[in-house]
Amino acid sequence: MGAGEWPTVAVQLPVYNERHVIERLIDAAAAMDYPRDRLEVQVLDDSSDETTNLAEARAAYHRDRGTNVR
Repeated sequence: MGAGEWPTVAVQLPVYNERHVIERLIDAAAAMDYPRDRLEVQVLDDSSDETTNLAEARAAYHRDRGTNVR
């Protein structure tokens, strides 16, 4: 199957105060074996601790490497 034939998918990561695992979670979703132009990772964060800052930094890291992480 060519890259243009793959459907676009969104992987949603709902999190709340997951500071101990958020970076690994985003890394795992970004590492999926799927065409980069057809993958969107959505971090749905409602945290009240430092999880938000960690998630934003990790999302930026993966965006800089070509994965659509929001």
